[in-house]
Amino acid sequence: MGLEESMVTNCNAPEWQVLQAMLELGVDWIWEQDAASCLVRLEGRSLEGDTDATVESLVGLTRGELGFESVSGVPADSFERISGSFRDLVFRRYLGGGELRYVQLSGAPIHDAHGCCVGFRGTGKDITRDERRRIMAERFQCTMDASPDLIFISDCETHQFVYVNDTACEVTGYSREELLNMLGYEFTGTTREEGEAIIETVRQAGPEGISEKPRLAGSKDGRRVGWWQSHHRVADIDGRSLLITSSRQVTDRVLAEQAAHHAQRMYAALSATNEAIMHAETPEALFKEVCRVAVDSGKLAAAYIMLADEETDSLNVVAMAGAGQDTTPLAVVSVNPDRPEGLGIAGTAFRKCRPEVTDDFMNDPRTRPWHELARKSRLKAAAAVPLLRDGRALGVIYLCAGERRAFDAEVIALIERMADNLSHALLTLEHEADRKRAEERVRYLATHDSLTGLPNRAMFGELLDQAVVTARRYGNKPVVMFIDLDRFKLVNDSLGHAAGDQLLQEMARRLKAVLRESDILARLGGDEFVVLLHDVSEAKDATIVARKLLDAAVELVSLMGQDCRVTASIGISVYPDHGDNQQTLMKNADTAMYLSKEKGKNTYEFYVPGLQFQANGHLLVSPGQD
Repeated sequence: MGLEESMVTNCNAPEWQVLQAMLELGVDWIWEQDAASCLVRLEGRSLEGDTDATVESLVGLTRGELGFESVSGVPADSFERISGSFRDLVFRRYLGGGELRYVQLSGAPIHDAHGCCVGFRGTGKDITRDERRRIMAERFQCTMDASPDLIFISDCETHQFVYVNDTACEVTGYSREELLNMLGYEFTGTTREEGEAIIETVRQAGPEGISEKPRLAGSKDGRRVGWWQSHHRVADIDGRSLLITSSRQVTDRVLAEQAAHHAQRMYAALSATNEAIMHAETPEALFKEVCRVAVDSGKLAAAYIMLADEETDSLNVVAMAGAGQDTTPLAVVSVNPDRPEGLGIAGTAFRKCRPEVTDDFMNDPRTRPWHELARKSRLKAAAAVPLLRDGRALGVIYLCAGERRAFDAEVIALIERMADNLSHALLTLEHEADRKRAEERVRYLATHDSLTGLPNRAMFGELLDQAVVTARRYGNKPVVMFIDLDRFKLVNDSLGHAAGDQLLQEMARRLKAVLRESDILARLGGDEFVVLLHDVSEAKDATIVARKLLDAAVELVSLMGQDCRVTASIGISVYPDHGDNQQTLMKNADTAMYLSKEKGKNTYEFYVPGLQFQANGHLLVSPGQD
């Protein structure tokens, strides 16, 4: 009896039929092949779902001829190389329509009466769905691991991490095993209650999730790894509620925003310092006021002015403001490099006549002598800028901040300007007080309006140029507002020039009162004023300021015993939409002001490209006209 006949006989036996029925509960088909690897028997479902293939068309073909490609590493027609039984070998096969299917084969050799292998008999199972899921999972893993963002997935009920990508491991310094053994709220340093509150907030936000504010992150070894912003959303997957968190590095953006804020604050401090210089009568009063405005307007933790003691090598604190006033009298600061107290940034700045900065006060070896005194103040950064006269240091301005990177190059340049102004003022107060005070007044008038005390056109142009440079660097949007009083000529002609001057002074006071310290109000001449807003996020922010200015101007004013009311017309230009330099922004704001007058006065208008006006102020070309 031949092999094929034997197989047929065995397959028709009752016990074979019982075995076939049982196997079909867990497999898709039963197969047999001869010693030449040709298929001689196939029972069960159609092979791998190929409805075009009949059993008759498949019998007699080898697996290679059937298009089987090995996934398990065993060639399709090489079972004879396998000794004994085999299990779960995976093959793939493309159907006639190009569809890819995966099958899993298990089998055992068939022996004749002499113990020789005459073929194989086994089972087959279509595992296409499982294999596709496995491949998709691998692709998902590769995609997530290739992401530059940190990705964490945790169970909302247990808070256990169930997935972290390679980037999360690399950035945090933890292994994947370490992270997967952590709870989400423990990793972020919060309590379980806080973690559950966050999950509930994210769940309420729906599919869009929520984004947190940027946070300064650190690694396992305590090293800072920059600023990161996390986005959370909750997803229900296979009946399991999961919190999906992706965290993206935003260090450059945060540092740029911080630098812009620091510069804006220091602009305010510089402006307030210049005003203090003009009104100071004694060095002591001047020093005290400079320290105060550095803390209040510059938003610094502490400010000191130290002068050299002619009889010793010490730098003595002559004025201060902010934190540390109870410990400062105990501090010793020297200019002698042979003493530890002389190697700090104050002594070094004094000796070398240049600014010195520390960005990590409590860990900087130069500041070690003062660590214990400063511990309660939680200082993070400090800068020392020398007060110079004829190239020689008289003392230092010493400023402290409660945040790192508070003193970049632009801020230091502004502090140097502050120190230069302070040095000039000190010279004025100490020597030839009357003559120097007169000279300082001349300098003041060169940059300020003598009637109102506001910056004049020249100074405003310089400030606007600086604002444009800062905007190009950090991407903020300075705004120019051109203001003209509508009924000023009538007041001047009817009540006289003295009344007109009084009106201008009152308008200057009112307009400045509604602005922030960092904003600039200047008088260009006549009844024209101009405002510089250093940064606005949206156009509506500029309109809010414009309305406040209009409301301030329209209030009644008493002149020469008579109540008068004037209004204002405002034209607005925004960098860079309406110009990328001082001249264009000023011109376009002036043009927009004429449009507000054309529309009835006591209003504001933004610049619109295409506007032109005649010399008498009447509209010549409207927006959209050729």
